Amino acid sequence: MIIKLIKFNAWYALACGVFCLMVAPRIVDSALMSLGARPERAMQDETYLLAVSFVRIAGVLLFAYTLAMRLLLKKDFNLQDIRGFFALWSVGLLSWGGMLLIVVFTKSAILASACGIGLLEWLLIPIVLLFTFKNPGR
Repeated sequence: MIIKLIKFNAWYALACGVFCLMVAPRIVDSALMSLGARPERAMQDETYLLAVSFVRIAGVLLFAYTLAMRLLLKKDFNLQDIRGFFALWSVGLLSWGGMLLIVVFTKSAILASACGIGLLEWLLIPIVLLFTFKNPGR
């Protein structure tokens, strides 16, 4: 069950990374419009380009995260190795949390909710692991 959750999180990160790279300017535009900026006032200046760059950096970080997760899962990952599991979990926690901090500066509700879902799922994995180890029928 936990391996399935980790694989799902890796695929979710891949989908979010593709989304961030493909529609970064549109995400920033929708964030500006949700903040009350009029379309004619949303100029493409340095701040706009910086926000688009933040979204694209988040997409590249998600690709790197997905690649790392897929490589670890293919390399005979064992759940009995608690130290290795929590090392993997801390990398995931830092990746999703760091991306959430990057995305907060763009003020995009779409990206913040996507990062929040990924972070929430990653935080639920140790709880599932606890119930898996406490399961007497295992």
